[in-house]
Amino acid sequence: MSKPRMLSRAGLVAGMCGIALSVLAVPQASAHHGWSEFDTTRAYYLSGELTNVRWGSPHVEVTIQVEKTAVPQGWADREIPQDVEAMGTRDTMKATRPYDGGRKELHLVLAPPETLRGWGFDRRLEAGETLEAVGFLSRDHDDELRPELIFLENGQAVRQRLLSLPDKPVPPGASGESATGSGGDGRQGSSATGQAADSGSSSAVVWTVTGAVAVLVVAGGAVYVRRRSTEQ
Repeated sequence: MSKPRMLSRAGLVAGMCGIALSVLAVPQASAHHGWSEFDTTRAYYLSGELTNVRWGSPHVEVTIQVEKTAVPQGWADREIPQDVEAMGTRDTMKATRPYDGGRKELHLVLAPPETLRGWGFDRRLEAGETLEAVGFLSRDHDDELRPELIFLENGQAVRQRLLSLPDKPVPPGASGESATGSGGDGRQGSSATGQAADSGSSSAVVWTVTGAVAVLVVAGGAVYVRRRSTEQ
């Protein structure tokens, strides 16, 4: 076999591997900061000043200095957008409890910029603004919270959720609150519902990637066979 032909075949294989690796990397990026990574059975309230803002994809991320944690009077009756009302955010507000994690600053994971624009929020957040938020702590990082809803200084409510929650928030003191087993840090462990959702999502990703790689391999083989037949 001549050296050019060997290099050509090596280039074909390398190209196929590169494409397959890029396909495998996509699901990992899209799965980042999914709702199942957060304990959605406990909705926490907090407010404070933003000290840092990163405006970009895949999520807007801000740092908030925790100043108030007591749930305001009339919180559950505040006016919110009709679209989030229909998604059950009112139930989240009724189940809200004061943030008691002890952190002086929290990292908030917000919706992507393009999603916020689609929901009518067409400007950037800035350091120095004061926000109120109700959201859920990360299962793995107690300094990270993902809000379901935020309120700006002018009282405007801005939604942060598109998909259904893996588990519904449990009101403070509810009889079912301890049924799933809360940990020493006040957060509950992973629920069967969340695990089932993750399992189904992971299976879909695996089959999608497997199919894509198989198509690439078959296509590469066809190209190689055609080249061999024309060379003979």
